Amino acid sequence: MNGILIANFPKLSCQFTPRRLPFVCRYYLFAFWSNAGGRGGIWLRRILKMIFPLVRSLGGFSRGEFEFRTPARTSVIRFNPRNLEYSQIYNERIFKNGYEIEVSALLDLLLPESGVFYDIGSNWGYHVLMTASRRPRLNVHAFEPAPETFQDLTGCLQQAGLAQSVTCHNFALSSCDGTAFIRVPDHINSGSAEVSTAGGDAPITTRRLDALDLPKPDVIKMDVENHELEVLKGAVETLRSKQPYIIFENKLNLADLAKMLEIFEFLAVQGYRFFCPAVLRDPGGRNFLLPCNWLPSADSDRLALVPFTTLTRLICPPELNVFACHESRLPELMETFQAWKE
Repeated sequence: MNGILIANFPKLSCQFTPRRLPFVCRYYLFAFWSNAGGRGGIWLRRILKMIFPLVRSLGGFSRGEFEFRTPARTSVIRFNPRNLEYSQIYNERIFKNGYEIEVSALLDLLLPESGVFYDIGSNWGYHVLMTASRRPRLNVHAFEPAPETFQDLTGCLQQAGLAQSVTCHNFALSSCDGTAFIRVPDHINSGSAEVSTAGGDAPITTRRLDALDLPKPDVIKMDVENHELEVLKGAVETLRSKQPYIIFENKLNLADLAKMLEIFEFLAVQGYRFFCPAVLRDPGGRNFLLPCNWLPSADSDRLALVPFTTLTRLICPPELNVFACHESRLPELMETFQAWKE
């Protein structure tokens, strides 16, 4: 399949709205994302960034609040401001267009009503909350190894009334069963947490997906900071038996391109094809493909899947949420998407 595929963006009815931001959240926004100009403003932000870890450790005990609204209910959820991944809700500077709109759209378009969804690297549960609330019969499994972040995940699900709808696993999926460490390189952002065998911030358990007695997934979403290949090596039987759709994060690594591309070579051997999600916009009858961090602004905007290969990965965006579809499921994919005719 060499052509671009398109589908209408689903109208997502779930919405996250900040209600109360503690001082540490507002401090973080100003220090790291403020537009305050001038030499004085630049130096002030540098100083504030330097002392932010101390502010975070001392001022991260008061709770923030956000509303999670669905057609069925509105929940007020108290959150831990030490976890900066909650900025997906309150950082309008970079998330005013929505957080990972392509991932949300793909999950909504492709998840069966009573299927099985694995969110591997769930953090506090943004996509878990969205999928579980929109599909009551969906079997959701959330994997989050970091102890404090796992508490954020289970706490949000409990407050949203979804604790019975999601099975949470406090271990890391990997290529072997054993132990490792979770490590946050900058000691600040839980979203950059890595699985490490050379020490880290906290000990964790690792499990192979194929060794778990779980229902096979229809869709897998992975965001595990360069550990994706190890997860898939421990899931070869699952990939062969179920051929799940896979959405995974992939970042440009010029220092080690071979390592960066290994996951594509591995999945290609398993029979997978790769797509770069984009926004198709046609102002004035002229078509443009835009990165997915642009919010669709009109009903005519559509979600596009642009095929690429290992050879052409480097001309795609540096940070990319890849959509991988097994070749046996391409006809099924075409029931939702259609070939784009320019």
